[in-house]
Amino acid sequence: MIYIIAALLVFIIYVVLDNEIPRLTSYNFVIKDGKIKKIDDKCKLAKKYTIYQISDLHNHLFGKNQKRITKLFDENPDFIFLTGDMLDRLQKNIDGAMVLLETLSEKYPGKVYFVSGNHEKASPFYKDMLSYMEKNKIIVLDDKNIDLEDFNLLGLPDPSEYYDNKKVKYIAGTGTVESRLDKLLVPNKANLLLAHRPSYLESYSKCGADLVFSGHTHGGQFRIFNRGLIAPGDGLFPKFDGGLYKKNNTYMVNSRGLGNNLPIAKRIFNSPEICKINLYIDI
Repeated sequence: MIYIIAALLVFIIYVVLDNEIPRLTSYNFVIKDGKIKKIDDKCKLAKKYTIYQISDLHNHLFGKNQKRITKLFDENPDFIFLTGDMLDRLQKNIDGAMVLLETLSEKYPGKVYFVSGNHEKASPFYKDMLSYMEKNKIIVLDDKNIDLEDFNLLGLPDPSEYYDNKKVKYIAGTGTVESRLDKLLVPNKANLLLAHRPSYLESYSKCGADLVFSGHTHGGQFRIFNRGLIAPGDGLFPKFDGGLYKKNNTYMVNSRGLGNNLPIAKRIFNSPEICKINLYIDI
C-alpha cells in the first residue's frame, strides 16, 4: 500500500510541476512564388522571419512577468501571434493575461498580433483588455488583414457568441466563416491566418489560406499514447489535438496552448506549449 501511495504522490508532483513549465515546439516553412511549403530543417536563405505563437493562456501566470514564457524566445521575434483565450471567461480577474500583454508590449512593441478566442467573446473583461491592446501597439486582427511585403497576414475572430459568460448563443457555420475569409485573403500571395478554432480547417483551405495558426483544443487535455483525450467543445479524441495538419495546400499549426479552462483542471502528459515558426523567403 505504501508503494502505491508513494507512486501516486510522485505522479501528482510531476503533473503539478509539468503544468508550470512551458515547452517549445519548432516548425520550419519556406515561401516560394507565393506558396508555402514545410521543410524538415532550417535553411540558409538570406531572409527569415521568426514567429512565436502563444495560445490559450487562460489567465495563467508562468512566473514573474510571465518569465517562463518569454525565456523560451531563443531568437528576437519578428512576430508574436496570440491566437485567443488569453483570459478565461469564468475567472473574476484578468491579471495573468494583462501581465503577459504588458510584458510583450513593452519588450516587443508593434510585433504582437492578436485574434479573439471564445473566452474573450464571453468575458465581461474583454473590453478592458481590448482597450489596453489598442493603446499599446498590440495589433488586433479580428476580421482584418495586413498586406505585408512577403505575405498577407489576416485574422478571424472566434465564430461564437454567448448569452452570458456561461451559455453559448450560437457558433457560426462554415458559410459565415468562409464569407469573412474571402474578404481578407490576397490572391497570388502567401496568406497567414490567425484563427482560434482548428475545426474549420476545411473552410480555411477552401478559401485559400496557406498557413493557419490555431489553438482551442488544449492538446486534448490528457494525452494517452500521444493522443489527446478530450477537448473543449470537441468531445472525446478530438480530430485536432495539437501539432501540424495539412488539408490540400493549407498547413495548420495547432498549438496545445498553455493554460487550463478550469482552476482545478490539469494537463496530463501534455506539457504547456509555445510554438516557434521559422519562415524562410526564397526569392
